[in-house]
Amino acid sequence: MCGVGKWMQRGGKWDVDKFPLCGAPEDASHVYVCTSSGSSMIWDSSLSVLQAWLDNQNTDTAIILALLQGLREWRGHHDHRPLLQPAQLSVDQQTDIGWSLLLEGWLATAQAQQEYYSIIRSKKSGRKWAHQLIGKLLEIAKALWTH
Repeated sequence: MCGVGKWMQRGGKWDVDKFPLCGAPEDASHVYVCTSSGSSMIWDSSLSVLQAWLDNQNTDTAIILALLQGLREWRGHHDHRPLLQPAQLSVDQQTDIGWSLLLEGWLATAQAQQEYYSIIRSKKSGRKWAHQLIGKLLEIAKALWTH
């Protein structure tokens, strides 16, 4: 529960639950998908920063594609296109969990990334990668919320 219209109205702080930028009922999910003034620019910029971080962490290219494509398609309300394994398995699992929940830390790709680190003989940890990725995703959510 964060300071969005739904909870602000229920708590008696606001008279209405409307999102100030577009007038739609505001809950956390709407903050992520709203395409009102500036939100799409923040979304695109945040995903570019996320992609750079994923590249810097030696993330499996298929996982990068799966995460970015999945988030873009979820936000645009499009169906997911098939990807290569293990990325497709991660996308299927994330779809079951929910893409909005990905932005809140419910991540389905940590095991696939650990397997990739093992294949490339990296000493990096998939668990640490996942922890840091969740932080990056929360930064995206915060950027959209503060906008």
